[in-house]
Amino acid sequence: MTENTTRDIAALLRERVVPPGGSRHGLVIGIEQYRDKRLNLRCAAADAKAIFNLMIDPDCGMFPKDNVRLLLNEEATRDGIWKALSALRRIAGEDDTVWVYYAGHAAPEESDLYWVTHDADVDDLYGTGLSNDQISRVLGDICARRQLVLLDCCHAAATAVQKNPTRDVLTADEVFSCYKGHGRITLSSSDGKEKSVELGDVGHGAFTYFLAQGLRGEADKDGDGVVTADELWHYLRSKVVEASRKAGNSQTPVLLGEMRHDFALSLNPLEFGRRRSMAEAIRNLVGVNADQLTTEEGRMCLDLLRRKPSNDAERDLVAEFSSLLEGRLQISTLRRLIDDVRETAPSVKTAAADTPKIIPPPGNAANSGATAAAAAAAKTVKARRAMKAVKAFLGSLTNAFRLAHDENNVTLGIFILAAAAAMTFLAHWFAHWEEASDKFAMNNINKMAQEVIVVPSDRILAENDGRLVFVSGPVNIVGSLKDPTFGVSVKALELMRTAKMFQWTYEWRGPTRSRYREYKKKWKDQLVDSSDFEDGRRNPQFPFYSKSWKTNDLMVGAFPLSEGLTERFRKEHRSGLNNFSVRALPSMPAFKGLPPVQVHDGMVFFSEVPANPQVGDVRISYQIRKAPVRASVMANQSNGHLTPQTSHGYARVWDEVLDLDAAVTQLKLKYSTNPLIIYYFCFMLSFVFPFGCNKLFREKAVGTLTGFAFAILVNIISWQVTGALWE
Repeated sequence: MTENTTRDIAALLRERVVPPGGSRHGLVIGIEQYRDKRLNLRCAAADAKAIFNLMIDPDCGMFPKDNVRLLLNEEATRDGIWKALSALRRIAGEDDTVWVYYAGHAAPEESDLYWVTHDADVDDLYGTGLSNDQISRVLGDICARRQLVLLDCCHAAATAVQKNPTRDVLTADEVFSCYKGHGRITLSSSDGKEKSVELGDVGHGAFTYFLAQGLRGEADKDGDGVVTADELWHYLRSKVVEASRKAGNSQTPVLLGEMRHDFALSLNPLEFGRRRSMAEAIRNLVGVNADQLTTEEGRMCLDLLRRKPSNDAERDLVAEFSSLLEGRLQISTLRRLIDDVRETAPSVKTAAADTPKIIPPPGNAANSGATAAAAAAAKTVKARRAMKAVKAFLGSLTNAFRLAHDENNVTLGIFILAAAAAMTFLAHWFAHWEEASDKFAMNNINKMAQEVIVVPSDRILAENDGRLVFVSGPVNIVGSLKDPTFGVSVKALELMRTAKMFQWTYEWRGPTRSRYREYKKKWKDQLVDSSDFEDGRRNPQFPFYSKSWKTNDLMVGAFPLSEGLTERFRKEHRSGLNNFSVRALPSMPAFKGLPPVQVHDGMVFFSEVPANPQVGDVRISYQIRKAPVRASVMANQSNGHLTPQTSHGYARVWDEVLDLDAAVTQLKLKYSTNPLIIYYFCFMLSFVFPFGCNKLFREKAVGTLTGFAFAILVNIISWQVTGALWE
């Protein structure tokens, strides 16, 4: 049992990756130097080399070096790639494994997608590129039952430089439909519409970098020494999405295909070595002495090294195997863990359960003693069974509330619960604050309604000075607003001048790896910095700037409004800005360095031909905010003016004519909030607590029930505490 232990475990792990009778073949393509220099990339060749080195690593990918073809840059022509794919079709057998990796451009034309090879013409991909149909035909003809296609390409990059692109970027279903098939898994860096992120500090694209890291063991989540397609997919998705989010981009890998078996991709070199060492350590512990393991115990330990643990007891035993390598694990501890595994096995019965019942014949004292002994034995068996049932129940309860395996999920769950509790407390605090504010406002409104007097708008009565008055009447603006630069004058609440200059500007185009500027001319109200623009494109200095003027002289009937009340009137009057057409300009001297001034379409232009502007031309437009025809004001009368300060808060202004009762009703409605909205928010927030608890606990049902209970408790405490704070 012990002589071939190390070899058996090593062979078992290797056979999961390379089944008996099968071989591994691969094709790796990386194109960053194109014949069309506009398509050049930065990391495609380095990405391809990293995957190639991983594949031929005997402790990881396990591909024979002669079985992997590497095509870089000038080698990756249309004919070169086609011949390499055709060679795979000829040599790959049914029990073999085939990997195809492509890093480069892809672009749509008509109704198909094409790999943009080194010698391709992006304006004639039908004749110079490799289409999805061609690639699909070759992959479909490969009889290997295990195929992995890896695509690290941006499907929008080459489209940006096509002269006559015939189609927008394809959808994910259209892009990858040809890669679907029995026994074939396809992993792509993005969904066909997103840009691929590059990690400048490591010199690789995000997809390929984490692909290599995952295949080298980081994706081996269960720690069994083998990276499977399912493990790699979950690792890639989380890592690439997180890295792209930090880079300010959005990139989501795509997985297509279904496998009926556990598709093992590579070895985890570190875990592979650890398992071999642990097997050797277990072999050395087996013997006939009391301080050694029995043969049966050794077989049980080695069996756990060959397969995945099925319960917590087995997982705890495997986790302690690492202590063997450090010399810290005692035989007594190891035996206790082995006994725990035995107890959880359904086929193993306890000794008490197998103890036969002793039924002595009746009739004498000896028989009576035997009967008593049998009764005591039966009680002992029942007690042990009861203790075992209690232990199983407590174990199930402990497992139910045991924290999740992933420490990141536990941290995230605690953060979600803390954030939800804080938001719930703030929501209740805001509800009580709103309630207190409404009560205070209602008291002031009731006092104002009792003290205010209605006065006529056509005359000012001196005896009302110092009193709260309510007046409704026509709105008059004293004087006009004027732009002194161009002599434009108008009666309005506000006059706004907008100055724009026709300038050079740009937009970024293309994917992250090959971005470029597309220059355009636009009217802009701020100076665009052109110091680094190409081909001598320069913007002159801005001659004029936008500005606004507001009136401070406003009257309602015969009552002048103070400056503060006028400002409040402008805030209450929410009418939009209206375009103001300039009909003519007064005579003015020429502006140095500018084209002649003229009026066109109601705007002021500094341009030779306003309909055909040139860089440096200036356009001045105006907008005004008109005053309402009539208004109502509740304010304090002081020395013949209406002032904003009253004995019960600030004055009120309405940009319409109201009677006093209607005005008071509007004020009460304004300060009557509906707390149901806040309570509905708290109700919806309660569903966040189960989500956070599900991150903490392994059992989803336990997490959900605990989350709702926690939500009810937090709501009750928050309501009571915030209510007490506002009393």
